[in-house]
Amino acid sequence: MRKKRSRVAGFWLAAIVIVGIGTVLIVLVLIPPTPTLLNRSAFFYGYAAYIDSDVHFTVAADWNMGHTIHPFDIIIWTNVNKENIHSGDIILYEDPNTGNVVAHRVIAVNEEGFKTRADNSELPDSYVVPSSALIGKVIGVLYTR
Repeated sequence: MRKKRSRVAGFWLAAIVIVGIGTVLIVLVLIPPTPTLLNRSAFFYGYAAYIDSDVHFTVAADWNMGHTIHPFDIIIWTNVNKENIHSGDIILYEDPNTGNVVAHRVIAVNEEGFKTRADNSELPDSYVVPSSALIGKVIGVLYTR
């Protein structure tokens, strides 16, 4: 009789452990993690702004981007894989000649990298941006005019 009780108790203990582990796994897999929010109020002139940590801000320089981006506009960008860059996208990258951060529009993508051009220029840039120089993809602009 005792052996039977210990087997039944062992069965229920094992069942509870299995159900508990299953519940934890379901919660971890099915419920997406909450994004980390960072206080980005400095970019919004003191207004409270909490933005996802995957979104970044940069103040624009004179990148010759015409009406798209002016100096001192705030550029909103995110990290992306090179496979997610297409012709027409504006990318933020390190200029291979000067090392300066630049945002220009992609006009062609090939195995060497990205061919870019400033919106206010007829000619493409004299260099190909290698994938290693890619900083991110511009997803928005806050105009400061």
